[in-house]
Amino acid sequence: MELVGELLQMRDVSVDNLRTIRLGKFDSSRTDMKRPIKVCLPDGDIASKAFQRRQKLRTSDKFKNVFLVKDKTPMQLKLYREARQELQTRKAAGETDVYIKYINDVPKVVKAGGPDN
Repeated sequence: MELVGELLQMRDVSVDNLRTIRLGKFDSSRTDMKRPIKVCLPDGDIASKAFQRRQKLRTSDKFKNVFLVKDKTPMQLKLYREARQELQTRKAAGETDVYIKYINDVPKVVKAGGPDN
């Protein structure tokens, strides 16, 4: 949990009133399993600041395997699952260069170099 504080301080985000929660169940038989951490920030502006330039984490050796992901509503999760299923179906049918792209915050399956890019 100290890493969360260090990560946020690196982004110049205040760590006052910070709540962290480990998600998922602990399984001592699986040492390779990594459980996500939910970080509850007191204010939307602080969260926005934390998400700015999150890709720059990849340049840090300590945080290169850390991913910051925004919370999703059940509807957003459903749309993503549907898009992922469509992607798998299209790839199984032999289509190449297709991927999921968010267009107006909605996940869509698009072909690389297609009109949706």
